[in-house]
Amino acid sequence: MTSSRTPALLCALSLSLSLSLVACGGGSDEPAAAAADDERATAQAAGDAERHGVALPACPAPPRTLQDITAVQGPGALSPLQGRVVSVRGVVTADLRAPGRLNGFFIQQPVADADPATSEGLFVFAPGNTVALQVGDYVQASGTVVEFKSGSTDPERATQIASLTQLDVCGATRPIRPTRLRLPVDSNAELEAVEGILVRFGQTLHVSETVSLGRFGELVL
Repeated sequence: MTSSRTPALLCALSLSLSLSLVACGGGSDEPAAAAADDERATAQAAGDAERHGVALPACPAPPRTLQDITAVQGPGALSPLQGRVVSVRGVVTADLRAPGRLNGFFIQQPVADADPATSEGLFVFAPGNTVALQVGDYVQASGTVVEFKSGSTDPERATQIASLTQLDVCGATRPIRPTRLRLPVDSNAELEAVEGILVRFGQTLHVSETVSLGRFGELVL
C-alpha cells in the first residue's frame, strides 16, 4: 500500500525511525504588566499576519499570559514553559475529540517565526470539551503546558496544552497550508521542528503498519 502527496498531521504519524510524533514550541505575575504584555503580543501577531496576507479574527482578552505557539514549543525537545498556565492562539488543523480518538485537537500558528528550530504546531488535550470547531477556525486556548509521554518505556515527549480552562472560537480564517516534508531525515531530532504541524509528503511512501490508524490516525511508514 502506498500514499503520495497526501496531507497528514505529523503528530498522528508513527515513523519507522522508531519515533512517534504526537500532538504535534513567562509572563509577569503582575496583572498590569501581564495585560500590557498580552496587548503587545496581540498587536505583534496581528501585524505579522497582516504583513503575510492573513486576516485573523479578533479574540477575547486572554485569561492567561498570551504566548506564541513557537514560544511554547521552544527550540529544544522540551518546552521552556513546561508547567506554566498560558493562553495560545492558532488555526485548527484537525479536530480529534470524537470518542476513541485523541481527545483533543491541533492548532497551528498562522505565521512562522524566524527560528527554524521551533514548531508552529501544538496539540490541545481537551477530553469532554464540546465547543464546536471546524478546520480553519482561529481559536484561543488556555491551559497548562505539559510534556506528554505515551508509555513508561517511550523516551519521546510531546509538547501540548492540557488541563484546558477556556476555549474561545475567534472566527474563521484561511486554513493552514501543509509544510512539505521529505523522508528520511538525518536524525530524529530534525522532526522536533515539525512536531504537531500539518505536513505533506512530496514522495511515495510505503505503509507498513496500520494497527493504530482507526483510533489514533497513526501510520508506520
